[in-house]
Amino acid sequence: MVKQIKRNNFLRSIVGLVLVFTLASASLLANGRQRDLDRQNGDRAGVGELVARVKNSPRMPTLIERREGSPLTIIDSSSWEISRNTYRKLTGRAAGFNAVSYPRITVANTSDQEINQITFVVTDVPMRQHSFITVKNLNIAPREVYVAETEKLMRAGYQPAVRERQKGPQKFLVAAEEAPGFDSHKVWLPGSAADVSVTVGYVGFSNGSKWDCREHQIVSRNIKGGGLNPALAAAGVRPRTVGYSPTAAADAICLCVVFSDDPSTCYFISLCDNLDDCILCALICCAVLFAT
Repeated sequence: MVKQIKRNNFLRSIVGLVLVFTLASASLLANGRQRDLDRQNGDRAGVGELVARVKNSPRMPTLIERREGSPLTIIDSSSWEISRNTYRKLTGRAAGFNAVSYPRITVANTSDQEINQITFVVTDVPMRQHSFITVKNLNIAPREVYVAETEKLMRAGYQPAVRERQKGPQKFLVAAEEAPGFDSHKVWLPGSAADVSVTVGYVGFSNGSKWDCREHQIVSRNIKGGGLNPALAAAGVRPRTVGYSPTAAADAICLCVVFSDDPSTCYFISLCDNLDDCILCALICCAVLFAT
């Protein structure tokens, strides 16, 4: 009888210890989850404050390329520059270089016709990569000014996940929540504003006529020679290698993206070496996507 009582007391003790341990573990787990949530909320708040500081900082002028007879004159193009430390805090990725945002481009209609479509070309000069942003459904009257904000242009940094990139147009309709923000590495280019060049690639008029940069010579270019920015070279950044140079749009790889909350803007990811091939491919690809 005494042994039975002792065994029962022992079992009760074991059960009590297990219960205490379980409750303590559950409490620690709950506290840990709360700390993780608090940390995430704090991180989001910190990123939001950091983005606000970046957007309140002065912009730096980018390079501008002008083509003969362009009906649009680029009045201003400028970007935000951030340090490698700010880049790490924003994106969570370490980098050995400073970074620059997609620009804000201000253009004036210098023609005598209303403009309803524009294709901007933003070039990462050291990486030899072109981003084409086609905006339609515009109504820019003669002598009026249009501003393409950074928040619109930077979506060109999004690249869809494609298992096999085939030749010809490939269209992607993307949910708005997938659009990258300032906390994404996709919207930042390595280097400084001096490494970014902008130009107007295509203009469509309300009367159905058009202007195409392929038909006109460059009359003004403030891109300095000398190859890769020395600071980027020192950080280990190298120009992107493209394994082919297409001779026609049909030979190029065309990846076009439209986000669901902004169906009037098409983004073209360039995988061409030649700008003339790229602009033709972009126009065809975005035309196909707009038509869907």
